[in-house]
Amino acid sequence: MIRVRRNVNVTISTTAAATIIAAVLMSGGCTTTTESSTAGIQTDVKPQDMVTSEGVKSERENQAQSVVIPMGVIPYDNATLPLVSPNGRFVATQTGVAPEFETLIANPDGELPAASKVEVFMVGPRTQDDPDVEPQYLHRLDMPVLLGRSVDAEGYLVELPRPNGSRWIGKASWLSSDIDWLVKTGDINAFAAHHAQSGLAYSRSDDDGASFQLVVRGRDGNEWAFGGPDEDWLMPMWSGRDDGLFVLRLVENELRLVYGVATDRTSFRLSFQEFTVATGMTRGIAYQTLAALTNIADGDRAPSTALPFFHPMLGRMAVWRPLATTEPGLTLNPKSFAALSIDRTYALVSTDTKLVRQNLNDSGDAVTLARGLQIARRVTNPEWPLVDSNQSGSSITRVSTPFMLMSPREGEIQLLALYLITG
Repeated sequence: MIRVRRNVNVTISTTAAATIIAAVLMSGGCTTTTESSTAGIQTDVKPQDMVTSEGVKSERENQAQSVVIPMGVIPYDNATLPLVSPNGRFVATQTGVAPEFETLIANPDGELPAASKVEVFMVGPRTQDDPDVEPQYLHRLDMPVLLGRSVDAEGYLVELPRPNGSRWIGKASWLSSDIDWLVKTGDINAFAAHHAQSGLAYSRSDDDGASFQLVVRGRDGNEWAFGGPDEDWLMPMWSGRDDGLFVLRLVENELRLVYGVATDRTSFRLSFQEFTVATGMTRGIAYQTLAALTNIADGDRAPSTALPFFHPMLGRMAVWRPLATTEPGLTLNPKSFAALSIDRTYALVSTDTKLVRQNLNDSGDAVTLARGLQIARRVTNPEWPLVDSNQSGSSITRVSTPFMLMSPREGEIQLLALYLITG
């Protein structure tokens, strides 16, 4: 259950670490061992390890089995998490000197990210003949852009802060350094998320960053805006179900979660739902609540209408379910900073020491899948290798959902393929 605390000042720095994730990384080292255990419970049952010629490690415990495959290492700037293509084959990563936090949150006084670069790598596939292949460098974008928050099979969104203070939104290709500029006006345009059926949603300020409106551009090219002059509408995120859109609303230093059906302005207004998170908030704190989420524009239909977010007052992940008939809000594991829904029942939850499969309806049902700091990204139809289908008489070929795991370390991120096994 989410408990809202009011009239409390929060002391999260918006000038030091760029994201909650960066703050977690600064607190200690990361490991990538994959010993499995029931979260919070000591057990004498050891997992059964099965290692193939591809270096795969499989573990089973308490009805949860995972297979983890090391996929190599890529560089990053210690601040911005990479973007992963929906098929898990490409990764775009921010390298060089990390942008200032004021730049990341689209404040007009942030410096241009002149020393920041975006590079693209191709991952795998690994084979028995070449089990140690590293991600292949493909190209670097020519402009000093910032990684966005949204991907599809063709590419990913980026933002370009301009010398005149404006900000453009573009879509870069996985396969080349080409950028298709989707929004190139004199306004500050930021925090975009696109969807194959619903269109493009982003934040826009035409008054030098004093306030941001929500802007939605449908597939037909028509745009509508929402929001007043004394509030910020930030970080829109498509729900993946029936044109549903989540967005943050910051008004009088009060942070609220908003949900609505964004087919047009009238539909959004009529379906508008709002949940107050906390008071004493800033634009920087609002940015950090959703910094670990990625929008997949052409993914499968989402299992439910739910928004995982980092609760700034509770210091852990929480989930808001605006259409739930029972309790619409619930909190996740202590010290968690990222979460990803597997289905209507389970989520992958990242803490500073482990990745947990958590039952959203039973706080006692939590199984550790991997040790160390791991952030999960959903993958569809991957070209990654699977474990041998028959080794020592064992068969573990019934694979459910695959994920890409990112294990951040100083200046680099280790990539791992994670499979959850159905039997």
